[in-house]
Amino acid sequence: MMTSHIPRYSESSGYQEDAVKMKRFMGIILASVFLLFATSKSRLSGSNTHPAVHERWLRTVKSLDLPSNDYLWLYFGSLSLAILQNIGISVPDKKVEDLRSFCLDIIEDLKNNI
Repeated sequence: MMTSHIPRYSESSGYQEDAVKMKRFMGIILASVFLLFATSKSRLSGSNTHPAVHERWLRTVKSLDLPSNDYLWLYFGSLSLAILQNIGISVPDKKVEDLRSFCLDIIEDLKNNI
C-alpha cells in the first residue's frame, strides 16, 4: 500500500516521485531498523520462522530504485552505523564510493558479525 500507489500519488499531489518514494521508504526502513532492537542478539541471525535481520534490511533496500546518493541512503547508512556501534558491532574503515554502496556494506558488516 505504501509503495504501490506512489506514481498515482505523485501525479495527483505534484510531488516528485523520487521524493515521495524516499520519504515512504524512510518510514519503512525506520520500522525495519526497530526489528533489530526487538530481537535478542542471539536471534539476529534468524530462526526457523523468521529471517535474519540483515536479510530483511537487504530485501527492503536492494532493489530500491533511487539515485546512489539520495538522502534515503544517507539516512539509512547513518542510522544503521549508529545502531551497529551501539550494539557492539565494529564497522571497519571504508572507502565510500556512494551512499547506496555504503548502506549495502553496513548490512554486510551486520551479517558478518552476528
